[in-house]
Order: sequence, then C-alpha cells, then structure tokens
Amino acid sequence: MRGELEARRFISAYLDDKKRGAYTVSQEAVVISEKRTDIRLQATSFNSYASIELKIDDKSNKWSGSALRKALIDQLIGQYLNHERCYVGCLLIMMRETRKWKHPDTGEMMTFTQTVEWLQSEAYTIMKERTELRVIVKGTDYASTANESHS
Repeated sequence: MRGELEARRFISAYLDDKKRGAYTVSQEAVVISEKRTDIRLQATSFNSYASIELKIDDKSNKWSGSALRKALIDQLIGQYLNHERCYVGCLLIMMRETRKWKHPDTGEMMTFTQTVEWLQSEAYTIMKERTELRVIVKGTDYASTANESHS
C-alpha cells in the first residue's frame, strides 16, 4: 500500500464489504465550505453521516504531535463534524515506520500507542463540551509489513 489514495481505497472497499445495508461509502465527499473528508459513511436509515480523516505517517509525511492534534480539532471536528448531519467522526492514523512523537505541551516522547491515547483524550475533552459529538482516534501500525520487500 503506497500513499493515502491507496489506503483510502483499501479502507473504503473494506467498509463497503462490511456495510450490510446500514450505510454507503464515498471518498472525498464535499462536506462544508468545499472541504473534502477522506471517507464518508452515509447512513441508509436516517439522514446523517460519519467522517473518517486518514493520516499516513511515513517517510514523505511525518506528522508531528501538533499537526495530528490540529487534524483532530481543526479539520475533523472543526470542519467535517461542524455540519448538522455529521456528528460522528474518526481520525485514523496509519504508521508505516516505527518512530516516536514529541508531546507538543510537555515535550515528552510518546510511542505510537501513547500518541493515539493522548489524541483520544483530547477528543474526550471536546466531547464533554459538545455532547452531540462522537469522536474516536484509532491507530494502525503496519510498519513491519509496509516495508517488507516483495519479490
């Protein structure tokens, strides 16, 4: 899997295969102010949808802790979940190379798992203020398989 386009296609196909009539899947759908969410799940039984924002961390895109928090707060919540029909979202971080992140407030180094947990705690804080929202941060570490040579 190379890059966000391939990852988005793979995840969309997986979700489409698992939908059992509950939702439809679209990629890069315009949500508000011409902003495009990576993946949208449109409910079939009611007029709402969920947004998935995908961030791939690899050699070409090394997301800092600050940039990931900005993606969560400003992009996912501030743009995509700021629509009357969308109040469920996921920030999905895919790590292709093992590394650590610097916590933007404390300067401490965090593992991938700690980074995802910290971002989820940021989401929980926002959900306490905006009780209509449901936000989850998930991380997928495929560093060992992403860098295998294929012969």
